[in-house]
Amino acid sequence: MYSSEYFVNQTLAKAEAEARTATDLERLEHTREGLEWILRNPGVRMLVSAEMTFTVTRSYLGFLLLVWIFLSLLSGKWHLFSSFWLVSSSSLSVLSLGVLVNGMLKVLFLRETVAISPLWLLNSQDSQNLVVVLFAQCDLFFLWFCALVAKRASMVYEEKSPYVFAICIASWAILLLCVRFVMEASFTLLLN
Repeated sequence: MYSSEYFVNQTLAKAEAEARTATDLERLEHTREGLEWILRNPGVRMLVSAEMTFTVTRSYLGFLLLVWIFLSLLSGKWHLFSSFWLVSSSSLSVLSLGVLVNGMLKVLFLRETVAISPLWLLNSQDSQNLVVVLFAQCDLFFLWFCALVAKRASMVYEEKSPYVFAICIASWAILLLCVRFVMEASFTLLLN
C-alpha cells in the first residue's frame, strides 16, 4: 500500500481536496512528509509491509473465528472448534495463491488496486460507497477460499454448503464494516 508513490500522491491529493480548514492542510503536509520518508527508507518499508501482513493475517483469523461462532450458535455444536479449525486453515493456501497472482497483476499493470474481483462489474470506484468497499475486498481467490471453507465446514457441521457460504460472506462483510467504522472513527479523532 505504501510502496507506490503514485498511490500515495493520489490518496493525499484526494484528502487535500476534502480538507476544510488550514489545520487539516497542515496535518496533511505532515502526513505527506512522513509517507515520503517511508518511501525513501527500505527498512521502514519492510517494517510497514510486515505490520500490514500481520494485520491481514489477524483479519483472516478473526474472520474464521467469527464464522466458527456463527456456525456454532446456529447449530449448537460448540465442541467442533478443532475440526473447524483444521478444515478452514487448510484452505488458506488459496489466499496465498491470490496474493501471488494479484501481486503479479499489480506489477504488470503498474496499478495499486488491480485484482480479479467482482469490482470489475461495477462502474463506480467511489470509496465512500459501502457496496464498492465490500466488493473491493472480495476478490476471486477470497470467494474460492470461502467456497472451500463452506464445503469443508458443511461436512463438519452437517449443514448445506450454500448456507455455510452465506455465513462466510456475511461474516466477512460484518468484519469489514466494523473495521471501516473503527478506522473512520479513529481518523475523525485524529483530525480533531
